[in-house]
Amino acid sequence: MTFQAPNGENPSLEELNEFLDAVSKLHEYAILNTQPEYADIKGPLMMNTAKVLDYHKLEVNHLCRKNPFDIELTFYLVQEGLITYWPFIKALMEICKRYGKNVKSLEETLQNIRTFFDELYAKYHRNLLLSALSSVLRYFDDNTKLFEKISRKFTLLMANPKFKDYYDKFCSTSITITSLVSLVEDLSEKIDLLND
Repeated sequence: MTFQAPNGENPSLEELNEFLDAVSKLHEYAILNTQPEYADIKGPLMMNTAKVLDYHKLEVNHLCRKNPFDIELTFYLVQEGLITYWPFIKALMEICKRYGKNVKSLEETLQNIRTFFDELYAKYHRNLLLSALSSVLRYFDDNTKLFEKISRKFTLLMANPKFKDYYDKFCSTSITITSLVSLVEDLSEKIDLLND
């Protein structure tokens, strides 16, 4: 991820920390809403108090501390987790007024996200793998049910006051993300979550 403060100026430490905290919290909320490990979390109260597993937490691998800033973050997911995580993050970016490039209407954005989701599902879903681990995860084996479930979770999340506080900070800070590329080394997969 590359991000910058306006006019090449350095942000205050407080502003930089607030931005990075918002990025971390958005990631955690996306993880809690998209990954099979958290399928039993229901309602905003549980969502606000749930903790992500250590391997899902963002780790800083590299940080260039000059404006524009460049940061490399790492975390781990099961392969099926890409199917839900990437569209969730992409939707958060596109709905945010700062980053939305083609958000003329919510319906158009959702259709773009659905197309993206369908492509990922066709590419990464391994038949019956997750449902063999737990019957609670059967919805992962039906792309329509999976998309509907993730869409419902997304809608509920956007109404969650605690999440909205982080999301508003992320979308309104003077710091702007200029590049957001996700790389999955084991699959040799790279995707631009900001521009594609």
